[in-house]
Amino acid sequence: MANWIALGLGNPGESYIGTRHNLGHWFVDALADSCGESFISTRDFLVSKSYLGKSQLILAKSSFYMNQNGKGINNLLESFKCCPSRLLVVHDELTLPFARTKLSAGKNSAGHKGVESVLAQFTTFSPLRLRLGMGVANQLDCKLSEFVLSVFSASELSVFKSLLPNLIYGIRLLLEHGSDRAMNYLNRHPLSQPPLL
Repeated sequence: MANWIALGLGNPGESYIGTRHNLGHWFVDALADSCGESFISTRDFLVSKSYLGKSQLILAKSSFYMNQNGKGINNLLESFKCCPSRLLVVHDELTLPFARTKLSAGKNSAGHKGVESVLAQFTTFSPLRLRLGMGVANQLDCKLSEFVLSVFSASELSVFKSLLPNLIYGIRLLLEHGSDRAMNYLNRHPLSQPPLL
């Protein structure tokens, strides 16, 4: 039985790789790669089985575009015998400063179409969300739609790569010790150096 499912939000296809709006995909890709795992195709998702410590984590990416990323999520949960309270949604967040992280739950999607699609699958429940800051909105010199689909610079991407050990440690805290411990770590700024596990 899978302990948790982490759904990374994003758009499918090579043209979206490395874009700000695909931070959710970047994270689950990077986590799978760090565990030496690859993705296989299922009905509506690409999935990868990974382990953090003794805890199994299913990583998932929707085969649909962002505004339909929630499609089939209940079937995915059922197929891996995972209850909705153990679903983690990972996505980009325009309202957070660049590279800031926040673990939270709630019905406010802040206009994020992928989050809206996931929330629409549940009536009274809101899954945990790991929000990754993709940039500062007041620095835009282009349309919002162009900004979120723009590609990270090499220096910006290197910042996220340097944060990966911290993010993986935060997810491991979630799996092994619960959301309060994970929030206490992931919602700090700056993130402290993770201990050796």
